[in-house]
Amino acid sequence: MARKIVFRIDDRHAEKTVKDFLKSHGFSHGIVSVLKSYDEGIMVNGNRVFTDYILKNNDELVLNIIEKSTNSHLPAYDYELDIVYEDEDILIINKPYGMPVHPSRLNYTETLANAITSYLIKKGIDPVFHCINRLDKDTSGLTIIAKNMYAAGLLSEMVKKREIHREYTAIVEGTFTDKRGRIDQPILKIGTSMKRIVDETGERAVTNYEVLADNNGLSIVRLILETGKTHQIRVHMLYTGHPLIGDQLYNPDNRIMNRQALHASRLSFIHPVTSEKIDVNSELPGDMQKVISDYELL
Repeated sequence: MARKIVFRIDDRHAEKTVKDFLKSHGFSHGIVSVLKSYDEGIMVNGNRVFTDYILKNNDELVLNIIEKSTNSHLPAYDYELDIVYEDEDILIINKPYGMPVHPSRLNYTETLANAITSYLIKKGIDPVFHCINRLDKDTSGLTIIAKNMYAAGLLSEMVKKREIHREYTAIVEGTFTDKRGRIDQPILKIGTSMKRIVDETGERAVTNYEVLADNNGLSIVRLILETGKTHQIRVHMLYTGHPLIGDQLYNPDNRIMNRQALHASRLSFIHPVTSEKIDVNSELPGDMQKVISDYELL
């Protein structure tokens, strides 16, 4: 994957070294090392420079990020992706439930990674991608894929700083006394098990919830994450006494659904490279809509 990024230097950055400029724009040490390794990795006004070059007002700084694919060995999976947004730096995919993000011993060929590999190869692009907000196999909805290491680094920092707004929609058991709330409870992994629990020795996790509707013993809940721990929503909802229906790990009962009723329904953030406002939504999948209809939740 090759990505060309152009900066026009103004008074704010004149007299800075290239190294300091890149650091101020979120380029990690690893990315700078990659840029330095190529003859045309760092160019100013058409000439190769090193990171100690002192930038001048109105200089044109061109960065050519050349990233070798680490996924070319993956079998391509010819699958029609539901692409919600795409540009040179990111893809936002509406992932179906039942599809893992990354290959494993149990599924090495029919994952989101395999599908994106196929998609990029068809476009004549090296299959480079970095998943930013990995969803569980049976969670559907919006996931961000970075197409180069620079975007991946910036987006990962945004996740840490809580600058990516993530909303989920879930169908859970029971009705809530408080229609809005904030769950601030640490989550701990149990040994080698996949399971997590709320435990004071765990890592801090914060989930905000709002009940959208309830009827016939079920509730539709909007959930907004402040942190992004594995299984966070599933564990926090179980902790409140309102487990997700169909959750085979935390609430093994498939009478209503045979997968957890959880959908990543909205993402909003400022694009880390272009500064464009990104705000995308995804409708609930058919199985969740059927439950809402059958139980007259809306």
